[in-house]
Amino acid sequence: MSPGLERLAGDQGDGLVSAVAHVVVLAAVEEADTVVDVEDVLARLAVELVVAVVAGQLVVARATEDGVVAAEAVIADNKAPTVSITKAPKNGARVSGTVKVSVKATDASGIARVELLINGKVVATDTRAGYVLAFKTTSQKKTIKVQVRAYDKLGNVKYTTTRTWTRS
Repeated sequence: MSPGLERLAGDQGDGLVSAVAHVVVLAAVEEADTVVDVEDVLARLAVELVVAVVAGQLVVARATEDGVVAAEAVIADNKAPTVSITKAPKNGARVSGTVKVSVKATDASGIARVELLINGKVVATDTRAGYVLAFKTTSQKKTIKVQVRAYDKLGNVKYTTTRTWTRS
């Protein structure tokens, strides 16, 4: 690597700048039948890493020390889980005592947790499927705004619509 690039990037001898200097990002290829020959790209450009999008899928190829090309598809999950309240008082209901809210939540990566929010604050959490969340109305304001929030195991989040209940 040139001394100018090292100064510009602040290389402290840890090799990070060197690795960045040898990365090539290819333009997205939308057609499913288009083939990107990553071995050819690695050889022609003398790079250590190639990143490409082929038919909508991210592919990363890396040259190993013995000249072998290791390639793998990277799947990004940025899709929020699905979540719905399956059993609870209807919107506009009058509630008293302990109220239970049953929830269904699903996601391809799995559900990490489901939370019950009352007036914007988490009052109950469940981490096991068959989610049932409960709260006592006596500790709440007269108007109770209820939402359920589900997190998948990759951190994506989804909220249900808000229900408004009145404490009796």
